[in-house]
Parts: sequence; structure tokens; C-alpha cells
Amino acid sequence: FNAGINAFYTWWLWRSLAPLTLFDDNPIGVDLASTPVWIAMLSTLFGTAAIRGKLRDGRVTAPGRSVHRIFDMVPNGILLRSLVLGAVAGGALGLPLLMILRASAVEAISLSAAILIKVAITVPMSLVIVPLVILAGLADVQRMSARTGSRPAMVAGRSEIARRRLLPYIAPRGS
Repeated sequence: FNAGINAFYTWWLWRSLAPLTLFDDNPIGVDLASTPVWIAMLSTLFGTAAIRGKLRDGRVTAPGRSVHRIFDMVPNGILLRSLVLGAVAGGALGLPLLMILRASAVEAISLSAAILIKVAITVPMSLVIVPLVILAGLADVQRMSARTGSRPAMVAGRSEIARRRLLPYIAPRGS
């Protein structure tokens, strides 16, 4: 999914500028090097909201075994989590990629090469980032369970929550 979106985005943004220079007038190199940052940030924004929603709706449940403690260092807020993971991806992957592109003797690339490079960056990033985002969401649930000593309310399904709220109104009279 991410690869298709990035391929389309690259084509749409850079289609009228081929051949593409890496760092001069219209620098595709900066776009390519920033891909890990955007993948991390957007996957975290949408992925964290999705996993929390699935846990809240009861479509998935938190695992019985604990998630690695490193996820305790990840911020709880979705926006802050997104910014932190984007910064980590930028420092760990974006900057080295930028240095590699700068060190290469290549001055310009074709649009099709840019799309292929973008997809080649996106696929491994997605295969690493998305599972980490899911594990961080599950770690949130486990932290809540540890604090309260019980299964967190966000794991209960909407139908169960609605039933508890509506029960006084739908219970038969006189019972």
C-alpha cells in the first residue's frame, strides 16, 4: 500500500521535471532521503490510531505475553509519538541515505529510476515500521493493564460499552 502511494506521489510531483537532478534546482535527492521520515510519521499517525481503534472495538486483544520494554520509552500521544519516530527514522536512515546520495557521482536520474528508488526505500521501511507501530500500540494496552491491575477499558468492544450504557433504558420494566 505504502509503495503504491509513494510511486504515485513521486510520479505526480516530479513528472514535468525529468530528468531529475539529485541536489540542484529541483532536488529529488532530498525527497528520497526524507522518505524514511514520512513513512515513520504517517505510519505512526494512522497505525497507532488504527490499532487503538481495533483494541477499543474488541476486534483484536492485547497479547498475553509482554512486549519488549523498549516500547515503554515511546511517547503515548499519537502526534508526539509520530514526531519522535520520524526523528529517529530521519537520523538513523534519512541522513545516511542523504550522505550516500551526495557521495554518489550521479547528478540526475530519470523519473522511472526515481520511482523505483522510492519504492525500494518504502518497502523495507514499511516492513519494519508498521510492525513496530503495532507493538507500540499493544505496549500501551499492557502499560494500562499494569497500572490498573485489570484489562483496560479500551479493549472492550463498542457493543459491550453500548450495552452497559443503554441497559438501564432497554431493560424490561418491572424486572
